[in-house]
Amino acid sequence: MRPIARDRNRHRKRRAADRPYRAGMPFEKVCRIMEEGAGTHFDPQLVEPFLRVVRKLHRQGKLKRSSSAPGKTPRSS
Repeated sequence: MRPIARDRNRHRKRRAADRPYRAGMPFEKVCRIMEEGAGTHFDPQLVEPFLRVVRKLHRQGKLKRSSSAPGKTPRSS
């Protein structure tokens, strides 16, 4: 299993952001991928609390967009 923190960045940069070969994914789809991977790809004891915090930050508008997305500027805090 992979640690969540490392994969959080992987999902934010590779999954959520637009890539030259495909469009980015919506926030909730990325969360669903992490939920589905709990126990196989991610530590199941960490996924739920991690997503609870990330969803709260997302609702509050406190998450920044990935700087790897071409043509997009990260929002300021």
